Amino acid sequence: MFDRISITDVLLNHCTPATIYRFGRTCKLLRRTTQFYCKRAFDINARLRHFLADPVGFRTLMARTGTIISGSNALQFMGRTVYRHSDLDVYTEQRHSKEVGRWLVEQEGYTFRPHTDQPHDFESATETRTDVDDPEYKINSVYSVLDFVSAPLADGSQRTVQVIIAMKSVMECVFEFHSTAVMNVITHCAAYSLYPKGTFEEMRSLVTDGRYTLHRRALEKYAARGYRNVAQLMPNEADSPTSPFRPERWVGDDVTWILPLDMTGVKIMPLSRTTPALSFDPITLCSWNHVELVSKENGLLEDVTVQYAIHHSELNSELLYYRYTVPQDFVSLMMPFFRKHGAMEYVIRDSNNKEFWFW
Repeated sequence: MFDRISITDVLLNHCTPATIYRFGRTCKLLRRTTQFYCKRAFDINARLRHFLADPVGFRTLMARTGTIISGSNALQFMGRTVYRHSDLDVYTEQRHSKEVGRWLVEQEGYTFRPHTDQPHDFESATETRTDVDDPEYKINSVYSVLDFVSAPLADGSQRTVQVIIAMKSVMECVFEFHSTAVMNVITHCAAYSLYPKGTFEEMRSLVTDGRYTLHRRALEKYAARGYRNVAQLMPNEADSPTSPFRPERWVGDDVTWILPLDMTGVKIMPLSRTTPALSFDPITLCSWNHVELVSKENGLLEDVTVQYAIHHSELNSELLYYRYTVPQDFVSLMMPFFRKHGAMEYVIRDSNNKEFWFW
């Protein structure tokens, strides 16, 4: 039975990711079966072709600029599902936003559709901070949101790619999402789920932003998609050694689900003339802290449940090609080094010739 694709595909389509991996560990036949299934089910190029004619070229652009895909499309990809009428959410730093926009217009044939009060030229819009109506993007880490729409398809519909311009690091935008179910990202080489057990095994999403009224529409949307929104955890769950809410986390740690992607055709360029192409994904250098929020009344604990907030700072320097989210104590540790080394670089190198600078 397990050597028939028509049967195994139906079976595995109804399994959670952890169940699929457990099947693959039972015998050689099921290992080959699950590997073949995952190769097709997690085909990022096939997923991106819904929006892009050249997904491999776009992933090369992602590698060069540190651009990521997040939001509902990352959730759909890792969850092997499709939400009708969903957009492709692309997150990039402001300094790379023009390059990303040009790719969509010149290589993919998209047209920039400005929001109210946005310039009609997308390159000017990348330099103008504007508020958008969608409350999901009313967060401090978002500089602006640019909408690009495709030509009408045969059925009259259009594809939409949203370029979300980050104020600082792209991961900062992810950490300010309303809840953990959407904290999944796709880079040029891998997909990462930061809270995979709750998201894909339990269909549960911990709300980490207490502005419930602001995020009401988004929380309702994900509840309609089958997710149970929770505001707090029980102490025994929070204190578990395998809990994803331990005080210190980083992208790619032992509770992150890492899904490597087929890299055929994707080009990784050197960061500078003095730094070769990276052999690892730079997003795995991003980290964050969980901070418990305990409510009190008259000096006594009101309840035993635990609420969490995500805390992080930004590590940014003229010496670094990418920006990173890290705990504040790590920033304090590294900044003296960057200041001293940067002072030397300014003296011995032309400050306008950045091709020599970046690490």
